[in-house]
Amino acid sequence: MAFIKRKSIVKIINRYYPVQVWLTSIVVIAPILTFIFLSIYERGTIYDNVWFATYQVLYSLVFSLPAFIIGYLLFSRMAKREFKYDKLVLIIINIFCAAITLYLFLGGRILPTLKLSGIYGLSIIISSMLFRIYRKVRDGEIV
Repeated sequence: MAFIKRKSIVKIINRYYPVQVWLTSIVVIAPILTFIFLSIYERGTIYDNVWFATYQVLYSLVFSLPAFIIGYLLFSRMAKREFKYDKLVLIIINIFCAAITLYLFLGGRILPTLKLSGIYGLSIIISSMLFRIYRKVRDGEIV
């Protein structure tokens, strides 16, 4: 009976992996990277950079929902199988979805899309590495 409970705990933990990556990359890492990028390359004032990072968080949460849903559905499909490179595939799909969303949001302008895609891509990679995908229960431990 304990095995069933631990196995269901693995499913619950894995269910939150996409949410953790999505929120960490949008709310924490991307604004910090944007602030650093703007401070170094755009030479704006600190007030402007903080305002833009706040603006970025609010709009990113809304406009990234379709990309999040795609990533979540893909993750839930891959979680049913033993797939060795699931984290890598999720990173690539999430970066691609973020780039498409930014391209559409910025009206097809390539240079701003590439800059922000680089920031979001790096934040997706960093946040994906912060969290772990749990595979199964082995000897009473969640692995």
